[in-house]
Amino acid sequence: MMRTAIPEVDSEKCTGCGSCVERCPTKAVEVVNGKAVIVRPDDCTYCTDCEAYCPAEAIRCPYEIVILPAETGKRTQLKGARGKRADGTQTRTKASRK
Repeated sequence: MMRTAIPEVDSEKCTGCGSCVERCPTKAVEVVNGKAVIVRPDDCTYCTDCEAYCPAEAIRCPYEIVILPAETGKRTQLKGARGKRADGTQTRTKASRK
């Protein structure tokens, strides 16, 4: 099943350093012709690690994932690189990369 939310890569900014490839837990991203490309979108879990670790800020995960459990109706939000992952661990922000 293809996900509708995948990271967006700005090829103008991408330097092809491969940091995103090293950090991608599902190996969904690769460097192709010197630029990052989401080559396996079905494998992308939208964890936002590629965005958090891109030194050129060429990768964006602009969508906020909202999960609505049917039984409670309460919202659980995953806010990408600025929040927490689904397992509850903190994602790294640009300020904490150094």
